[in-house]
Amino acid sequence: MPAPEMLAVRRINLKIGNLSRHFVSEIGFCETRLALRFHGHGNSAGGFGLQMDGLLGFSDYGVVGRPLTAGIVWSPVADFGRQLAARANRKSAGLVELRLDFEDAAGLVIRFNAVAQSIRLTRG
Repeated sequence: MPAPEMLAVRRINLKIGNLSRHFVSEIGFCETRLALRFHGHGNSAGGFGLQMDGLLGFSDYGVVGRPLTAGIVWSPVADFGRQLAARANRKSAGLVELRLDFEDAAGLVIRFNAVAQSIRLTRG
């Protein structure tokens, strides 16, 4: 059975599990809040957003306007989240980690990572 923390982010993972028809059109960052806006390619479904509060940090490897394959949210966090928590002298329990990827024949490319206290879906 999945950890309770993973059940809490299940709805988000269902939404970002296949991003092949979406791209990040905008990133907004203010103090401890991060917002990502996703738009669809062509005739795909409409846009949506993700908002992360209590942000510890993020790494953007060129995500805006670039192709994506999938995304995932972990809780408890993976390596990136544990590293940020340690730098902030915090425990990683209760944090969420977001990762957006692109994969093709050449391999997997991580486009974006972020770690925060919470994450939620918003309207595009």
